[in-house]
Amino acid sequence: MKRLSILIAPLTILAWPQSASAEDFTFDVPVHVASMPRLTQGRVECVVSALPVGADGRFANENLIGRARQAITFGDRGYDGTVTVAFDNTSARPSTDARSYRCSLFGEVLNDSGHPVSLYADTWRYDYPPVAHVPIDREVTVVEANLP
Repeated sequence: MKRLSILIAPLTILAWPQSASAEDFTFDVPVHVASMPRLTQGRVECVVSALPVGADGRFANENLIGRARQAITFGDRGYDGTVTVAFDNTSARPSTDARSYRCSLFGEVLNDSGHPVSLYADTWRYDYPPVAHVPIDREVTVVEANLP
């Protein structure tokens, strides 16, 4: 079983698909978030595709085998726990057609006026620092890999 990591100063996500569950796909994603003021909530979203990493159209509806998200609430101390994202195959394709997966971290931070600003998986480094007035020194918020 391979372990993959996502890091965002100092958030870490490790994800691996598991078998032997009621759902077709289960990702256990340990998340540790600290020292990120104004971060209020977020989610881990995982998607499984019939195409390998890097293929054009990988996330087009006709290539998706399943997807799900699990919410996270960040407290004053951040978040430290495992987020389980489990889901069934929602496509006409058999689960054995699964070739790759992607798990991403999304978040929400409050601006100076107290209004929420969305943090998308690929934009934390651009969107978080100007809102929270705290730099991010390391960041990876997406993990993806081909399935065996």
